[in-house]
Amino acid sequence: MAQQARTMIEALTQCAFSRETGYTHMAEDGTTRFESFHELYCRASRIGLALQLHGVAKGDRLGLILSDSQKLVDSLFGAFL
Repeated sequence: MAQQARTMIEALTQCAFSRETGYTHMAEDGTTRFESFHELYCRASRIGLALQLHGVAKGDRLGLILSDSQKLVDSLFGAFL
């Protein structure tokens, strides 16, 4: 049995193996789209790697200004990873 996650990142990492669990994202225009935690984890991992390659390290402060809420979610988790 898997150990219970203590942080959002631990929870996302545990859920990332399933393409069936996720959340529904609602855009500004009211349209909805199901996102699996696997998809979110993959995008967030790419963003996290890009941040590392640009010299961002654990403990650094990072500002995010994004108008697209989906990109904000991806970037937030990418920064946490």
